[in-house]
Amino acid sequence: MKSFIRIAITLFLLSSATSAFAEGYFFSRDFVSYYTVNGQNVDADLEFTGNRGTYYTEDGRNGSFSNVMEWSDGKVLTGYWDKNGQSGTFQFDMTNLNTGEFDGFWKGDNGTSGNWHGRYR
Repeated sequence: MKSFIRIAITLFLLSSATSAFAEGYFFSRDFVSYYTVNGQNVDADLEFTGNRGTYYTEDGRNGSFSNVMEWSDGKVLTGYWDKNGQSGTFQFDMTNLNTGEFDGFWKGDNGTSGNWHGRYR
């Protein structure tokens, strides 16, 4: 009985977080977005492949996403970002499944933070 309970708990934990992007998940498309840095908006196009991604900014200083995970049936995305030697974490929450609109935030390892908003391209 104890083995059965351990197996059931392990299966539950494995199914709670899925490696991005199994077919049908909402963040498997490209996005247009903007994020805030010191109160200023920065436009960024987002692309995800597997558990990684890239964001392209107008100034050409692009960033990357890594260890990307989907939660809540693919409606929440979490992971790490890196850009120009700075890094931190992010979370995006899908607010409209039809348009792909999401609200989110980023936090830098140096204590900085900001918002992130976007939608399907």
